[in-house]
Amino acid sequence: MGGGGKTSLLYALAKENPFGRVLCTTTTHMMDPRLGAHPFTRVIIPCRDRLPLPRKEGDICFAAKGREPGRREKVKGGLPLLFDAAGGGITWPLVVVEADGAARRPLKAPASHEPALPRETSILVGCIGLDVLGKPLNARWVHRPEKFSEITGLPLNADPIEGRHLAALICHKEGLFKSCPAQARRFVFLNKMDLLAFKGEGLPFMAKLQSLIHSCGEWNVKICCASLVKDEILVLD
Repeated sequence: MGGGGKTSLLYALAKENPFGRVLCTTTTHMMDPRLGAHPFTRVIIPCRDRLPLPRKEGDICFAAKGREPGRREKVKGGLPLLFDAAGGGITWPLVVVEADGAARRPLKAPASHEPALPRETSILVGCIGLDVLGKPLNARWVHRPEKFSEITGLPLNADPIEGRHLAALICHKEGLFKSCPAQARRFVFLNKMDLLAFKGEGLPFMAKLQSLIHSCGEWNVKICCASLVKDEILVLD
């Protein structure tokens, strides 16, 4: 859930999953993977009646209910609502779900009806595109900037977005991890570290952000910083 990098991360998790088999889907809408390069060995669209069952080792499956009406490049979700009929999806060792949309912006604040999280979620990843740092708070960079302003206190088109504003979004109950199930572990995924002026300073920035998060009284969020296009990742213990 969150901003920029969700679909790229879903693809990376599908490709690098350690279990050999993975089911990927969405609860909202996302780009049809058949329109470009993707890691899937099976793409099942439409998938209306039940979750597909895994096949042999190496089965990397994407399934969605169908195409988004009037938007042929998009597929629509809702498939996780069928998890109960499949025993919570336990036939798959890993189920990866894109549960949020951000209109291709690197940062977003959720609306009242978002995100569309499966109740079975065990790990929740909140995505932020780091190219938003230093940019003004407006619709070019942030999906629902008015909501972001309400949560963080940053005025529209005023001071640039900084790490402290990201920390405020992460910690707020209506922010990045809104509606997170109680059992789910939370991870912040900071994407596009290769585009930053402080390239090579990923770990110091992560440590500063973690300190800001701790100062809000939040101690149970892990942080990782990555460049998906360059297959680089840093994880803060």
